[in-house]
Amino acid sequence: MALSNPKALIFYAAFLPHFIDPDANWIIEFIVIGGTVVTVEFIYECMLASTAQGFSSWLRANGCWFNRLTGVIFIGIGSVMATLNRS
Repeated sequence: MALSNPKALIFYAAFLPHFIDPDANWIIEFIVIGGTVVTVEFIYECMLASTAQGFSSWLRANGCWFNRLTGVIFIGIGSVMATLNRS
């Protein structure tokens, strides 16, 4: 998913070179760092999907109340932000 996101490509192009040793084999280092990022991202996405799968049955039963609760929370956050002193 991150490969198709131009913001992610720009971020990694700016972020990764700071961790590359110019005296070492930079291709190997890019592969190791990139492989680590891909592995962590894959594990995270799998965990997120399994959590969402477990949460979906509860959400089907209580979706209306969940929507109302999150709506009230967002209205509250918006109200607080609107009343903050911006000077």
